[in-house]
Amino acid sequence: MNKQATQLNLFVDKFAFHIIILGVLILAVITVNSATELGTTMAAIEWHDVAAEVFIILIISGWVLIAKRLRSSTATFLYFYSGCTALIWLMAVKLISEWLTALPWILAVLELSLSLAGLILVSLGLMFWLADHQRLILQLDQNVARYRVLSQTDTLTGLNNRGQFDEIVEAIIEDKRNFSLLLIDLDHFKTVNDRFGHPMGDTVLEQTARLITRQVREQDYAFRLGGEEFALMLVNCPRERSNRSAEDIRHAIKNNQYQTDTNDLFSITASIGISHRAPNDTPLEIYRRADTALYQAKSGGRDRVISFKGQ
Repeated sequence: MNKQATQLNLFVDKFAFHIIILGVLILAVITVNSATELGTTMAAIEWHDVAAEVFIILIISGWVLIAKRLRSSTATFLYFYSGCTALIWLMAVKLISEWLTALPWILAVLELSLSLAGLILVSLGLMFWLADHQRLILQLDQNVARYRVLSQTDTLTGLNNRGQFDEIVEAIIEDKRNFSLLLIDLDHFKTVNDRFGHPMGDTVLEQTARLITRQVREQDYAFRLGGEEFALMLVNCPRERSNRSAEDIRHAIKNNQYQTDTNDLFSITASIGISHRAPNDTPLEIYRRADTALYQAKSGGRDRVISFKGQ
């Protein structure tokens, strides 16, 4: 049990103790009223007022129990708890005044003081609770936004992930926009992990993502599809420029050097397959053509760009 839960339980225990003391006090007043002439006769008591005041005490007690279960700070609960305690003692004074007619001005001052204190403290508690609630909503919105980004982004490279790839391709096709799809695969990437370790492999992937994004315009999209495979979607881009961008990416990856822990330098190459959107294409058809071109680049010796020849 955390510290806040312990404090709230302590408040509720104290509140229950107040109720017990209150009941004993009321019984004492009834006893004094029966044994002395300080109070009114039983026949003169407004029993419907007594029943209403007891009912209000029960309702306020229920508020405290409900407030304990709400997600709020300890300070918020303390204000609300203190206000409810004051209101219950206000009802107790009213109950006592039903039997006790002595010192009416003292009872009137007590009623006024307790009513003001109770209303102010309960209002403060509600204000703090609303602030807590708004803070929780803001935190929830921030978490939703963060999780949405995480669900759409590759955590290592910061590029869009495979799920986003499928959604964006479908959206662009629905908008009837032309685009070129570049599938980029690092050659012999497994040897990097085997020779230099996975941290160096992660460095290569991160650097490759940066090199690819240098070719991204505002309307374009870059993805990491998984492993060492990347994709670049060039929207409304002429074929010649798409091919030139692919060659620029290939040269950039090839010319980029990495330094190992032993100060050795190495580089890596990439094979790229290109598919240009044709009328009535489906996302799967576009991807398959780019994948076929990538396979041709791989089987043809790697470190090259192949545009699908069927187009």
